Amino acid sequence: APGRVRTLALLLAVGLAGLAVGICGPVGFVALAAPVIASRLAGPLRVPLVGSMLTGAVLVVAADTLGRIVFDGVELPVGIVTTVLGGPFLLWVLLGRSAATRV
Repeated sequence: APGRVRTLALLLAVGLAGLAVGICGPVGFVALAAPVIASRLAGPLRVPLVGSMLTGAVLVVAADTLGRIVFDGVELPVGIVTTVLGGPFLLWVLLGRSAATRV
C-alpha cells in the first residue's frame, strides 16, 4: 500500500496548497505553474526567466477572462479560478515527477 499512501499524501499536499492559495491569493499557483509551463515550452536545458514572467502574466489574464465569462452576470475572482485550475495542474506535475523518478 505504499502507492496508496503516496497518492493520499499528494492529494493532501495539493489540497493544503489549494487552501493556502485560496486564502492568500492567486499568486501561489501562478508562481508554481508558470515556470513549469515555460520550461516545457523552452526545453530542458534552459532556465526561462523571461518566459516564466510572460507565462505567469498570460495565466493571470486568462484566469481573469475565464472568471468574467463563465457565468453570465457573475464575476468569479481570479483567485478562485486559479485555485480550481491550479490544484489539478499541481497534482499532475507532482504525479508526473514522482512517476519519472521511479523509472
